[in-house]
Amino acid sequence: MKKFTLLFFCLFAIFNVQIGFSAGCATEVRILADDLKGITLTQQKTQRLASILFDARKFCFAQQEKKALKYINKARILVGLKVSTGEFDWENVPLESLESED
Repeated sequence: MKKFTLLFFCLFAIFNVQIGFSAGCATEVRILADDLKGITLTQQKTQRLASILFDARKFCFAQQEKKALKYINKARILVGLKVSTGEFDWENVPLESLESED
């Protein structure tokens, strides 16, 4: 089994913020990366996840957020996470968790 730290690094390498990269996609990928912390994946799942995220990246760069979100949710399902609607969950996220501790 592969450690998540390698996968976490790969996620940010794949979804490097560049010109034309949609903010919605960047947010969803960051949320996915946060949700993946501590999850250990097999090598096979890691490879499948990378393939799915590569496809999502293509749609993000083309600014087709709905299609990209489909692939991001496919990745979430693969690793056993709840799918995302693409909207912030104001009802279930406490405001205190959003405050930065500088």
